[in-house]
Amino acid sequence: MATDIKPFESVTPPPKKLYAAENLVAYHVWFATRNMLDVEVSVVRGGESFVEDQTYFLPRQFDGIRRTTVDEINDDNIVIFFRTEPPVLKGWLLTALTEKGYSPCPSRVNTIAPSTAYRIEMTKQPGNCLFQY
Repeated sequence: MATDIKPFESVTPPPKKLYAAENLVAYHVWFATRNMLDVEVSVVRGGESFVEDQTYFLPRQFDGIRRTTVDEINDDNIVIFFRTEPPVLKGWLLTALTEKGYSPCPSRVNTIAPSTAYRIEMTKQPGNCLFQY
């Protein structure tokens, strides 16, 4: 899924902020975009049923990934990344952003047993999607 980020460079203007639902996913997104200018990767905190897998953590003083909350997200177009393994992660970020007024655009889904990984662009203006799949 992270290697799928390359098409971002062909979209004008490219999305500047990418959000992930957990550290493991955020790190993969950061690694795939680490050489792209003006891209900011954030891990979003605040899912009520979210339990972070403590096997994966961001190193101390690693500043490549910001930490944020759903309340701090307010761009017109955003891209979110999450996985559905373990089951407690099932789309809490997608649900929270939909409740905040975002609409999902067509998405990319990859199944890599036992997880399903999602890359979903969301917009505050339905029909104003940057990516066409």
